[in-house]
Amino acid sequence: TNAPALGEGSVAEATLDALRPLLPKGVGIESAQVVNLPARRVAVTVVVFPAAAEASQALVGSALVRGDAEDALARCVLSALNRRISR
Repeated sequence: TNAPALGEGSVAEATLDALRPLLPKGVGIESAQVVNLPARRVAVTVVVFPAAAEASQALVGSALVRGDAEDALARCVLSALNRRISR
C-alpha cells in the first residue's frame, strides 16, 4: 500500500528545521511520504515557500529508499530545496 509510515512528516520537518537558517520565513512541509511502486520504494516530499499575493511556490523532491525510509525522506527534502538554496 501507499500508506505513510509513522514519523515520515517528523523526519521531513527535522530536516527542514536544520536548514531554516538558510531559508525564508514561512517555508513548510506540505506532504512527506514513502510511496510503494511495483519495483521500488520512493520517498516524496512537497516543500512550500510562501510568496506575495497569497500565492505560494511548491517544490517537490524525491529519493529512492535504499535501506531505511528515514534516510530517503531526509534526502528528498534536500532534493526539493537543492536548486532554491543554491541560487
